[in-house]
Amino acid sequence: MNDYKKLIEIVKKEVVTLKEFQYITNHDFVAEVVSRPSDGRHEGCAKYIVKYINSDSDAIYVKRD
Repeated sequence: MNDYKKLIEIVKKEVVTLKEFQYITNHDFVAEVVSRPSDGRHEGCAKYIVKYINSDSDAIYVKRD
């Protein structure tokens, strides 16, 4: 599995672990990761917006273990 495909597979899960979050933030295709106020969609998770170098973005939720 190539690096980009692995990134997308993780982001598609929407709720990620701290280890997966670190993988996302360190990926070359990711331009920025911005914290957002929790919207209650996934209780107990921190919400972030992942912005990519191609100007797309996705919301992810990080489990607070």
